[in-house]
Amino acid sequence: MNHYFSNNCLYTDFTISNTNCGIAYKSSICDERKQSFTYLLEAYDKEIEYFRNRVGKDRSSSTLKKHESVRKHLGDFIRKKTGAEDIPFEDIGEDFISEFCNYLMEDFSLSRSTAWVYQIPLKHLVAAAFSKGVIKRNPFSMFHLSPDVKERSFLTESELRKMMDIRLKGKVKNLARDLFVLSCWTGLSYVDMIGLTKNSLVERKDEIWIVARRKKTKKPFQIKVLEPAAAILKRYGKKSESKYFFKTGCYNYLNAKLKDIADECGITKRMSFHCARHTFATMAINNGMSIESVSQILGHSSIKTTQIYTRITVSKLDNDFTVFKDNIKAFF
Repeated sequence: MNHYFSNNCLYTDFTISNTNCGIAYKSSICDERKQSFTYLLEAYDKEIEYFRNRVGKDRSSSTLKKHESVRKHLGDFIRKKTGAEDIPFEDIGEDFISEFCNYLMEDFSLSRSTAWVYQIPLKHLVAAAFSKGVIKRNPFSMFHLSPDVKERSFLTESELRKMMDIRLKGKVKNLARDLFVLSCWTGLSYVDMIGLTKNSLVERKDEIWIVARRKKTKKPFQIKVLEPAAAILKRYGKKSESKYFFKTGCYNYLNAKLKDIADECGITKRMSFHCARHTFATMAINNGMSIESVSQILGHSSIKTTQIYTRITVSKLDNDFTVFKDNIKAFF
């Protein structure tokens, strides 16, 4: 989450992923060219209208749907609590925020992490109102809800080998596995893989690099293509008649196929395309790549985000202790 001020206005870029839940939030409510709103949903409707107009440019339709879902929950909660269609910012206190989160968890059985995600837009709408002087204090300054911190799955090198070697039946299963393996060796997100074009491959000193822009942030990136990834791109590049390497179906359907493949491999971990990126980060760190490079490859704006993805294996720890011991043995 990144906060920054411009012309005395608060802006926030926010992205979080949870199971089937992620909201990218970039507030424009405090833009001095925009009107100051005294009611919550009135302000959120304006934000959603702005977001809707940006879809296809620098916003995604899937994230828009998630904002619309949060908007619906907020509207229903306000009607249930007050009987009104909207609520003034000045009437929002710690109790309102806490009750909204409990409403999500109890009435809709949402997880604590999902409720945490859903209160993020509310938090930033209130912060924007505070920065504009609409309210004299920010009730979120006295409220804190932590998400459940879940262990992120990653594959060991032997498990990844099983995924690579298994013979599968059906085009969809093979596609799901190949995309997963490609992500394990490049760190690419699902959306960047399906947007990968043949023109994205550049040869440098007899090696192939991917040079492109991230779908999510539009920022340029470059990744050296290692042999396992090169083999996949070569195979799909020959089959594809369009400029894209991959022709894919539904993301959730492919994720479901990954779970089936894991079962066939005897892998009991939670499988998803997020797991592939975690696998890349873990392998890269444990095999000597700096966390700064891993962070850049994964497209993170902060190394703190990268640290969540990384895992130190026993073999890496043993090697680090051996190096440490060799370097200080003169003290023994």
